[in-house]
Amino acid sequence: DAKTSLNERSQTLELANRAFKVAERIEDTSTMIRCLQSLLLTELALGDYHASLDLFMKLTRLAETIPRTPRLIWTAYYEVGLVFYNLGLPAAAFAMAEEALRTANEANVALLRSRSLERLALLHSAQQRYEEAIRTAEQALAEAEEIPSGRAKTSLRAHVMLRLGRYMLEAGQAQKAIGYFDHSMDLYKELKSGLYLYEAHKGKLMANLQLNDDAAADAEVATVLELFEQNRQKIIELSNRDKFFDVGQTTPTDRKS
Repeated sequence: DAKTSLNERSQTLELANRAFKVAERIEDTSTMIRCLQSLLLTELALGDYHASLDLFMKLTRLAETIPRTPRLIWTAYYEVGLVFYNLGLPAAAFAMAEEALRTANEANVALLRSRSLERLALLHSAQQRYEEAIRTAEQALAEAEEIPSGRAKTSLRAHVMLRLGRYMLEAGQAQKAIGYFDHSMDLYKELKSGLYLYEAHKGKLMANLQLNDDAAADAEVATVLELFEQNRQKIIELSNRDKFFDVGQTTPTDRKS
């Protein structure tokens, strides 16, 4: 429940702070940076954006004291974009997302490039630049195809396809959206991920409604409701953790008759 989740995050903060102090005593700067990243992620999840920003500033200053290691600092740029966005600073959010992409290119890691492009696409969508969101997400999907086979590749492909479905839907291209939602469903079934399977089915339901295909929409409703009930707690927790991602905020019962 929410209390348990909050307790777990409090423990994460405590452990990361303790680990940071140990790393500081033995002058292990790389581990200090990793600890600060863990703290940043936890404060972001808790909605303390100013604390997250303070940690980012501390982290980047510390990173300047050692030889540049792109894979080490990528997470900080990737996540702080959401901090700036939630603080109402979209230009700064884009700047950090673009820096994350530059860092991923410097590291020459397809997984990091794909995730960076996916984040940029999400920011474009939030600014209602849907065509740019689609173009960038398609680039993210192409990069995901370069990742060696495994769960990480499947998970990333599924998530990018889910996002593409949503961007197509937002752009008024419901038929194309359904294709991406169907592809993401297949992958999420393989991953046994009920939470995102719910999101894909909900997206397909909305696409069918946009097409005025009542028969197809009716066929989706039962599945969406069943998945929502099965994953209710996870949906609510993820929604409370990060409003930016708009997960589960509109339930199937909100469908207009």
